[in-house]
Amino acid sequence: MAKWVQEQVPLLLERHPNQKFLPTALFHEPNSFGEFLHRQLTHELQPQVRAKKVVLYNFEVTDQVEFADLMPQLWCR
Repeated sequence: MAKWVQEQVPLLLERHPNQKFLPTALFHEPNSFGEFLHRQLTHELQPQVRAKKVVLYNFEVTDQVEFADLMPQLWCR
């Protein structure tokens, strides 16, 4: 997943010269696998985040807050 995001950055900047960064939403469940995957992905994308080429929006999906509940926040960002 991290490699795919990293490959999208130059493509986005080439297609949309006014776009300065790739907005990326990370949805994860608060369980051991979801937390591990989220931390690992965030860690691997740190060089692009520091260079302000990728902006991560983190969303935790639970029984109380599902993907559909988060859509308004995602559209705003």
